[in-house]
Parts: sequence; C-alpha cells; structure tokens
Amino acid sequence: MANFPIGKFHYSVNQYVIRKKCPVKNDHVEEDDHVKEEDQLVEEEFSVKNDLLDLSWEELNLFTRQFSPENFIGLTQFGKLYRGKMSIGSDQDKITKDVAVKIMVDEMRHFDLSYDKLTRLEDELKLQDDFKWLQRVKTALALASLLNYLHDGNSSYMLCNFDPAHVAVDQNFTPILFEFGMLVGEGLDTKINEEDLRIGTCGYIDPSVAECVKWSLKSDVYAFGIVLLSLMSKRVVDWKNARNTHVGLWGVREYKRRCSLVHQSLEADPGFELQITKREYKCGCSLVHQSLEADPGFDPRDGPTITKLAMQCIEYKQKKRPEMKEVVKRLKDLRVVQQHGEACGEAFYIN
Repeated sequence: MANFPIGKFHYSVNQYVIRKKCPVKNDHVEEDDHVKEEDQLVEEEFSVKNDLLDLSWEELNLFTRQFSPENFIGLTQFGKLYRGKMSIGSDQDKITKDVAVKIMVDEMRHFDLSYDKLTRLEDELKLQDDFKWLQRVKTALALASLLNYLHDGNSSYMLCNFDPAHVAVDQNFTPILFEFGMLVGEGLDTKINEEDLRIGTCGYIDPSVAECVKWSLKSDVYAFGIVLLSLMSKRVVDWKNARNTHVGLWGVREYKRRCSLVHQSLEADPGFELQITKREYKCGCSLVHQSLEADPGFDPRDGPTITKLAMQCIEYKQKKRPEMKEVVKRLKDLRVVQQHGEACGEAFYIN
C-alpha cells in the first residue's frame, strides 16, 4: 500500500508528514497481546510505540525556527500550517526530515493558502499547462488509495472534509493531505456531532447529509467524486461563489445535456419527471477537458470510463455510490494506467 504522509504528532499541534501507516487493520487487540503487537509494529521512518508523540512547545519552535514567517505555509480550515525540519536518530546517525507542523485553532475559517515549495491541488486544478493528464490520473489514484486505506479494515476512518484546498502537491505532483480536522473513527476518541455546523467545505459536502441523512464512508466518496470531476474537467469550486461554481451541479447538468437519450424538448414538457422512472445515457459520453484529450497518454476510451466513475461517486443516494476499493480498482483499469503505470505512479500504490 502507498506510504502516505498521514502519521501524527500531537501537542496542540498535529503532524502529518511522517511516513507511518494509519492504524486501520487489527486496531483492537486483547490486553495480553498489546505489548506483543507493539513489538511487531513496523515503522517505516523511525521507531515509535504509537501514533502520537508528545512534543514540547520548545521543540516545535526549534523545528519551525520559532514559527517564522518564512516557514508559514498558510491557513487551513481548522488551523495554521508551517513547514519545518526535524532531527531524527542519535548523534552518530542523526538525519533531518522535512516536516509540517499544524497548529489547531478553534473556529478557524477557511482562507486561501500561500505556498513556497508546495502548491495546493486546488490551484493546480485550474487551467495549469504543466498539470497534464498523466499527472492528474496519478493524483486521482493516490488520493483514492489514501481514502481506501482509511476506509478499509475493522477500524475505518472518515475524513468528512476532503477538499483540494487541504491537499498540497510537490514538484512531482505527489499529493500530501494535511487537513485532518474532522477525522473520525473507532480508533480515535472522536465522533460525529450532528449539531456541529463545521460539516466540511462548500461544494464537497455530501448533499444527502444536508437532508439529515447520517454521515458515512460514502460521504468521503462523494467528495472524492467532486475532486475527480475537477481533475478531468479543469473546473474548481470557488468557495467565495460556491453556488455558481459548484462542480457537482455543473457535472450533473452537463452529463444530462450531453449524454441523455431523452430529447431536450421532451424534458421541457410538464410532468416529464413523472413519465421517466429511469434515465438512460449514451455510451461514450466524456466530460474530460478538450485540452487534456491532446495530452500524451490520453486514450479516448478512458474519457467515458472515468466520467461514468465520477458521476457514480456523486450520486445523490449514498447506497448508489461505489466503495473506495472499487474506485481504486477502476482507476487502475484505465488504459492510461495500464500503459503508463510508472508515470501514473501505479506501482507505488500497490503492495
């Protein structure tokens, strides 16, 4: 499975770039087996006994050079994000790792972020000439694999606020998810408070939740579907004008306009919705941006396939949406991944 930067340091600060797998499988163990299981835990960067490290404020100051403006990355939905450097190991074997330190701030609103070496996926989703089809598929596969990893297993985790503004990408377009402010799961002392108004970011919130349907893993699937639709259509939600830039609403309307087998004149008739019990769509309908269709590695047969997947992810009813493990499988089945697996990072996301 992919090594995603999802480990945590906790002090009033969350840390998300240590490469440590999130505790999904075998999260609950008997008390007698607890020490034994800890001994068998495999750490990919350095040895820790659990997911949390207690760090002093002085240490965090040292990592970030007193939280200097030069190391300030930006504001997130629930806090501030800084880059820093952390020394690991003994004096003889000491190495320095780049880390990100996040300060959790209550009632923090969502603002635009500014980056130096990292950029937001949200920015790359716009009309960027260097964000090609292969890289967009790589990003989609990486994010799908991450969500699948969080969802899969006896102890599943929900992000609840999956959003391109919470994802940074490096120079190789490898995504780094840094916002876990609404993460819930059996292995955490957190639960969804249905009276909590902080229910995610406009444009990525599961519409069924707004209709008083409970949060589920399929809520993350919906948000991923919006991101996937954005990746292939070069459209992005502007939170300042979410109603007119809602990618999901655009996708539903455009898919209906381009692909419906029902003539538009019939749809204008009174009572049309009552006459149609099941909508049928044309084969071969694609919402991939025309400029991406000219990119190397693009196979015209992938357009309708990935479009159908995105539209299924944003189905209104949760039960109609696929699980993330199915999403990952279908992305890996794309011809661009089969033919350019290394460029898409396909080998990186497989055991």
